[in-house]
Amino acid sequence: MTRILLAGLMHETHCFIPERTGLDGFVIHRGQQLLDRLGDGSQIDGFLTVAAREGWEVVPTVAYTGGATGLVEHTVFEAFWDEVKPALEAAIADGLDGIFLSLHGAMVTSKSEDPDGDLLERIRALPGAAKLPIYGVLDLHATLTPKMGALSDGLVSYREC
Repeated sequence: MTRILLAGLMHETHCFIPERTGLDGFVIHRGQQLLDRLGDGSQIDGFLTVAAREGWEVVPTVAYTGGATGLVEHTVFEAFWDEVKPALEAAIADGLDGIFLSLHGAMVTSKSEDPDGDLLERIRALPGAAKLPIYGVLDLHATLTPKMGALSDGLVSYREC
């Protein structure tokens, strides 16, 4: 059976406003809570629908979902990575066929203008992940960077929300 790891990090950052967004600005779904999103109309729902149709085994990790607010405190990105990294390492050790990321593509943190690219870079640096297929979905007005393109196998921006 095809095993695909699922993770999500979504935030539409507005850099021109003074507001800072901390962890309390995100809704967090972990493990089974991610699988329970089937039918909610989200990117994750779309992935889960396809996974069920194709007979994939989904390895759920965590999804942080924020709204359209100010610059994200970098500690949020690090907290997300601290949850995803060990789950990804364990999934790779158990045999993993690919990774699906639910992203927004317009997130900016207090330390990075390209956290989505940084996430892909960190994933690729893990032992066993360099050649794993990584696909994901971006919001319709994401900022696709060269780094994101170079480190993924496919990122699709949807046309309607």
